[in-house]
Amino acid sequence: MNIWRLHSKPSMHLEYDIAKEMIDNNFAGLGWSMMDDRITALLQKGVIDESKAEKMRNKRQNIKSTEDYCNLYMDFYPEDKTVNENVNRLQTWVNSGDLIWIRRNGVYWLGKVTDKSCWTFNKEYIKKDLANQISNIHWVKIGDEGNVPGKVASAFISTKTFQRIKHKGIATLSMLLFNEKCKDESLKYSEQTIRDSIEKTDNGKQLFFNYISDFECEDILCLWLQFEKGYMVIPSTSKKGTELYECVLINKDGRRAYPQVKNGKDTLYCDDYKELCKDNDVYLFTVNGNVIGNPIENITVVDSEEIYNFARENRVLMSEAVNLWLDYIDLFHIAYVAIKLIMLWFKTNKCKPGHIMSAQQFIHFRSTIKDGDVVSSLGKAFDTLLDKGYISLNESKNFVLTEEGFSYIEKMF
Repeated sequence: MNIWRLHSKPSMHLEYDIAKEMIDNNFAGLGWSMMDDRITALLQKGVIDESKAEKMRNKRQNIKSTEDYCNLYMDFYPEDKTVNENVNRLQTWVNSGDLIWIRRNGVYWLGKVTDKSCWTFNKEYIKKDLANQISNIHWVKIGDEGNVPGKVASAFISTKTFQRIKHKGIATLSMLLFNEKCKDESLKYSEQTIRDSIEKTDNGKQLFFNYISDFECEDILCLWLQFEKGYMVIPSTSKKGTELYECVLINKDGRRAYPQVKNGKDTLYCDDYKELCKDNDVYLFTVNGNVIGNPIENITVVDSEEIYNFARENRVLMSEAVNLWLDYIDLFHIAYVAIKLIMLWFKTNKCKPGHIMSAQQFIHFRSTIKDGDVVSSLGKAFDTLLDKGYISLNESKNFVLTEEGFSYIEKMF
């Protein structure tokens, strides 16, 4: 499945609420609607004559397929070499089960593409420049920026009208958020679908930085500097946008610190901070990017693992949104990793239904897991497998693989 971000801004000369139109009428749409002003402009430039203009109008009224639309597209948009990429994505890449994010007045909505959804060129929306549509979208209201993953919010910075959000973990969380808000049980994603998406995600740390916003990432680093390094934020400096640092902090000895945070693949260069770090400390933090340059005194490259662990160990300091994402990771990612490792043990040992994991084998199995969060989730994972009937307990309190569990292993691996 794909997760999409759709801008819902009207053309500059049109003033109406596109997002409300889509939500109220259960569709997702965009422009390139072959409006009459395109014909007028082409007539004025002498590109077409009135006879050609009339033929274009007639063909537009008879568009019934993507092929019809594409065949007429170049007449309306002769400056383009191919059909606009946003239209092409909407027409050919969107599938049943996909989710589409939109934003209206600062509030985020999530729409599911249903089995009944299909592309249509809706002539009633030509004058509103919203004729390219996917029908039968089920929209649910999610909330403001504090209720959505950071990578979803940042996706709205791009100027592309319609694009995929490709970050790992976003599909899983989007499905969970949709299920939480959707009142129609038949439209909710199945547990297996969500589990399958979790299996494709990266580790918990990576999911965490995908979930939180750029601002939340900056907040956590500044909290880390305050509680672990003894600095205090100078509030007024956080309001001044600079290229090299987010804000200024100071310790009780008067020494200043300048943090730079990039929650993405941005590259930071040590040489850019040579002057700044002569009598001050510089902290560089990029989640998936690189810090380039030879080590320079007073410049510290912060490890993302350390910041992630700080957030987990100091939940009382974290915002409501950050704690929400940590809860999701605990509940759905770490617990699933534990379940997968348990079932992998049965598979690795070539277990058949009725095979036992003894207490001694369990102790050895637990000792092989290096991730403390996963070890802590083993109890919950075994309870989940017992509830689902994938394992059972015999009289000696040993775990026993069931027929259902064996079938689950076959599907999982």
